[in-house]
Amino acid sequence: MSSSRITQAWSRIDTWLAEQAPVTFASLPQPATHEQIASAEQQIGVTFPSDIYTSLRCHNGSGDVEILPVHMLLSAELIATNFWVAVEISRDPCTDTYVNTQSPEWIPITGDAGGSHYVLGQLGGPQPRLGFRNELGYLDFTQGVMGSCMSDLLEKAADALAAMAVLDDFRPVVVNGELEWEIE
Repeated sequence: MSSSRITQAWSRIDTWLAEQAPVTFASLPQPATHEQIASAEQQIGVTFPSDIYTSLRCHNGSGDVEILPVHMLLSAELIATNFWVAVEISRDPCTDTYVNTQSPEWIPITGDAGGSHYVLGQLGGPQPRLGFRNELGYLDFTQGVMGSCMSDLLEKAADALAAMAVLDDFRPVVVNGELEWEIE
């Protein structure tokens, strides 16, 4: 089951960070409460897929920590906020993107400083698919280096950390107890 894969991936990430990057580990947010998750779900108008729910119950996002190269996992509150920012941008007549607010088709799960997100789409399907939405609103669900689902994404991060291996052209390094990603 995907939820157990997410819990295991987070456990591996936490163990590695605690041993190798303790400053980063100490800065990770605590788990989201059921109330925080329910509030975000209500704001968007969907029930989160179990993958998102499980990840948020491990950590309410990653705060300022880039668990993935240049991407932070969003907290429950930031998932809702980033979704509604995308909606506002899509309402601008100069854009040709559309965000369905009646029956949302995707939810942002990560964010970067430039406004791009990894998203989970096909929310009503058996396994929400991992996609990428760039800062201009272009949405792509072609399976990329990060895999096809949220558990793949977290497992890729855990694997890269454990092996100090390149992930999406970046290698993890530890500087003064903090995780950083250097471009290869």
